[in-house]
Order: sequence, then C-alpha cells, then structure tokens
Amino acid sequence: MSETFEQLDIIKQIQDDFEFFVNFIHKRITGEEFEWLGYNKKIKTELMNVYKLQYLLLFINIPPRLGKTTLLTYFVAWTMFKSGKTYNNYYTYSDLLVNRMYSTITKIFKIPEISEHVESTYKREKEDFSNSLGGGLFAQTTLGQVTGFGAGRKDDIDNFNGCIVIDDPHKAQDSIVRIASANSAIKSAVLNRKNNHRVPIIVIMQRLHKADTTGYLMDLYSDYFTDGRAKQLKLSAEINGKPIAHKEYPLEMLHLEKEKDPSYYWSQLMQEPQNVDGKYFKNQHFETYKSTTKDRSSTIISFNPENTAEPIVLVAFKKKDKDAVILDYQENIIEADSFFESVHEFCEENNSKKVYIPSSLITKTVKQELKPLKVEELEESANVGLSAFYAVGLLKGGKIKLKDDELYTAFKEELKLYPNSKRDFATKAMINVLEVLFVRTGSTIKSSL
Repeated sequence: MSETFEQLDIIKQIQDDFEFFVNFIHKRITGEEFEWLGYNKKIKTELMNVYKLQYLLLFINIPPRLGKTTLLTYFVAWTMFKSGKTYNNYYTYSDLLVNRMYSTITKIFKIPEISEHVESTYKREKEDFSNSLGGGLFAQTTLGQVTGFGAGRKDDIDNFNGCIVIDDPHKAQDSIVRIASANSAIKSAVLNRKNNHRVPIIVIMQRLHKADTTGYLMDLYSDYFTDGRAKQLKLSAEINGKPIAHKEYPLEMLHLEKEKDPSYYWSQLMQEPQNVDGKYFKNQHFETYKSTTKDRSSTIISFNPENTAEPIVLVAFKKKDKDAVILDYQENIIEADSFFESVHEFCEENNSKKVYIPSSLITKTVKQELKPLKVEELEESANVGLSAFYAVGLLKGGKIKLKDDELYTAFKEELKLYPNSKRDFATKAMINVLEVLFVRTGSTIKSSL
C-alpha cells in the first residue's frame, strides 16, 4: 500500500525537526508527552549547533535527575536516522548507562515510521549497533576497551557524520584520584576516537570537583574557547532565586543543601565547584618532587582491613632520619597477586627492606608472599578526628612530599577535603603514617616529612 501524503509529511518532520523527532519517539516509547522545560530547550539549541559543526567541543553542565541522558540519546538516534553513514561514540562511567543507551536506541529503530525509512537496517551486534553503510553507535564505559571504533567518517569533514559523547564520566562518590584516573583514560583512549579532525565532542555531566572531566578538558582545550571552537552551557539549579525545575529542585531544598553541604551545593547543583583548603591539610603542607633517592628505606602500608574496595596508601621513608621521600595511593588493588606485586614494586623502587603492615592483616601467607621483605606489625589509629588535630601539629615546619604528576595532585585534593568528605579513608591512612613515623618513634619534623 502506498504511503499517504500525511505519512510522508510526518517522516519529513521527523527527519528535519529534532524537536518533532523527540516528541514523536518519546510518545511512542513511553506513552507520555516529552516535557520541554527551559533547560531542555537550551540543551536542544546547543546540540543543533554541534550538528551544524559550529563547535568542536561542547560542555553541558547540569544537576542530576533532570533527564539529560534521555535527550542526548534522542539526539544520537536522530543523527543516525538522518544519515545511515553517521557513526557516534558514547562513553560513560556505568555499564548500566551503556546498556540503557543500546536498549533505547534499539527501541527507537524498531518504531515502524523509523525502521521503514532508514537507508540501511541497523542491527545490534556484541560490539555495537550498526548497519551495512558503516553507520551506527558504539557505547562503552570510560575505562573499558575502546579500540577499533572511531566516530565520524574519514572522507567527509564538511558535514556532521558522527560525534563523541561523554556522559557522566564519574560516579558522584568517586574519589578525586579515581576522577583523575578517568580523565587520563579519556585523554589517552577516548579523545583520539575521531575519524576526522572536525568530529565534535559533547561532554554532559554534573560537576563534582574543579579537577573533574569538565575542568580537566576545559584547561586542556583552553585555546578552543578563545577562537570559538568550544562552548560551555552551565545550567545551575538556581538562577536569580528561581529553580531550574520546581519539581526536582524546590527552593527550600536548595537553600537547605547550601547550608548543610556547601560542597555538594556549589558543585553538583550550581556547577561551580569551589577551591577547597582543608581544615587540617592545606596547600602549604605539600610539595612535589620529580625523582627519589636510592637511600635505604622502610615502607608503611595503611589500608582498611574491613573493606578491601578502599584504597591503600604506601609511604617509603629513609631509615636514618625518618624522612619520608615517597607517598603512593592506589585504589581497588587489594586482591591477592596484584596487592603483593604492587608492594614489591613499590619497595624495589624505593629500596625498602622492611614493611609495616596493620597487625590485623598479618598472616603466614602475607609474610610468605612478601619475602624477602621483613614484615613488622602496625597498629592503626581508631580515632581519626583526634589524630587529625595531632597530625596537623606535626606538619608545622614540614612538608608532605608527593610525586609531580596528576594522580598525586588528585591525592592532595582528596586530603584537603577532610573532614568535609565521606571519602575519608585516604586521610585516615595518611594520619596513621604520620603517627607511626613521628608519634610512636618519638621523632620530630625538621625540613620535610
């Protein structure tokens, strides 16, 4: 049966008008009307500018729970419907969001008005969602395997034919060290997924810290802003006394959050993460170094025996004067071989022959795996708050020396958050090290820690 004029007109509107496309497929998928609030319309405007290749880099910073991923998914689907040769990449922190992206895209391309009018049928394979023309979508976590799937087309730089989308690259509860690790992975494995230099990048996320992916990339691509190749759309939860969405963010709730948790308010709600100079650890307590000496050292290991998902902190210090020369901070490696391997590598790098380990963790297996290192017992402090006061006193006139790289800078920022952070284990471990080095040995700080 031939299509009516009305049917053809609907297809033309779906293809030519992104807002019509959103209204149409949202109704088909959910049975509800899409709610176009002010912030959605602003996002739509900037997505259309990306489609016109006006920007190479677009940042959209917006509070959580406002459906940003939904609108972004519709944009990805619309570009694929408009041209069967468009290939997009999508990256996020969560496997759940990756699967949700694939699931929603699949549903969209099963809608008859969509499936019957594509240039080539899309199929979900294990690695991607694609067609015979080379168009489609590849979705993966930011720390996942991304090799082999580039966005855009090599043979066309004048038209939109794909983009790289980075959607919430961090969990809200991530430590700053983990945030820095994600940024490093994005720089080395995601940003180079372009098949031509005009493939745009869209970063859409809530702000978590000044060093999150938005902050990191805005600094990395600062020259893009001066010549108009980059744009930041900052959508705060409250502007001039008006909430971005009355249902999700009533003013009373916003004002309460500002009072009880200013860090959350200014970062995740207002998209304006503030500089933090901690109650205990401050900028002047730290200095960096580029290389270590090979003097004989001992190593202290501090971690939480009740939760192996928490990070470990390793500190090497010279045997002669208890001068700490290296501090290492690692996450999620307290698993059999990887843990022992890391300790051995650390000790070898710093010429350590002795290892201090919490007594609750010392077993015959531990001693056996760490040979030929000599294992000494370490009693960890229980009272973190009181110890923090005492540790700060020890820091007067001294310094905490950190490696001169991004992960150690992130660790410094993590320490500075204490006690205004739920992620306080890094600080607890650092305080334990201070106590072992100086309180229990009767030593004092001179020129450095």
